[in-house]
Amino acid sequence: MPQLMIRPGREELLQFLEEKLRNKFIIACVGSPLRSDDRAGLEVCELLRRKAIIDSRLIECEYGLETCLDKIIRLKARGIIMIDAGYAENISPGTIIVSSIENIRESFTLATTHNIPIRLVLKVLESEAHIKDFYVVAIIAERLEIGMRLSRRVREAVEDLTEIVWEALTRTRQE
Repeated sequence: MPQLMIRPGREELLQFLEEKLRNKFIIACVGSPLRSDDRAGLEVCELLRRKAIIDSRLIECEYGLETCLDKIIRLKARGIIMIDAGYAENISPGTIIVSSIENIRESFTLATTHNIPIRLVLKVLESEAHIKDFYVVAIIAERLEIGMRLSRRVREAVEDLTEIVWEALTRTRQE
């Protein structure tokens, strides 16, 4: 898997998710529910719940990955795919990006205001849960002000990503 995919095609993203889910990864939906597009990751989990997807590999971490440390440790995952909003000046809102943790600051930043720096959280997870791999699937935000509504472009990206995650979870559950 490349270290960075900007605007991956549907099949490329689906293949990435399936491969990781088959290798004991979990998906953590992260975001701040009161900051407009920063709720994008949380919306993916919400839409999946509406589709009656209940899967132990899918967790919701409101306000940051650090709020789910105990749950992640109990799941004994090999890796994490974090779905979150991102910010980048040179990338259009609603664009989906897949990145290893090493490439985040080079191409974009995470929109969620984590209480603990993400790299520190990952060190704890590596030490306590033996998490070896960490990827981010980010939707580039348009608005981050206080509010409960997603912008149109981010909403469309959330809906597209939800369908792909749903398909990946469904395909890998049957194995």
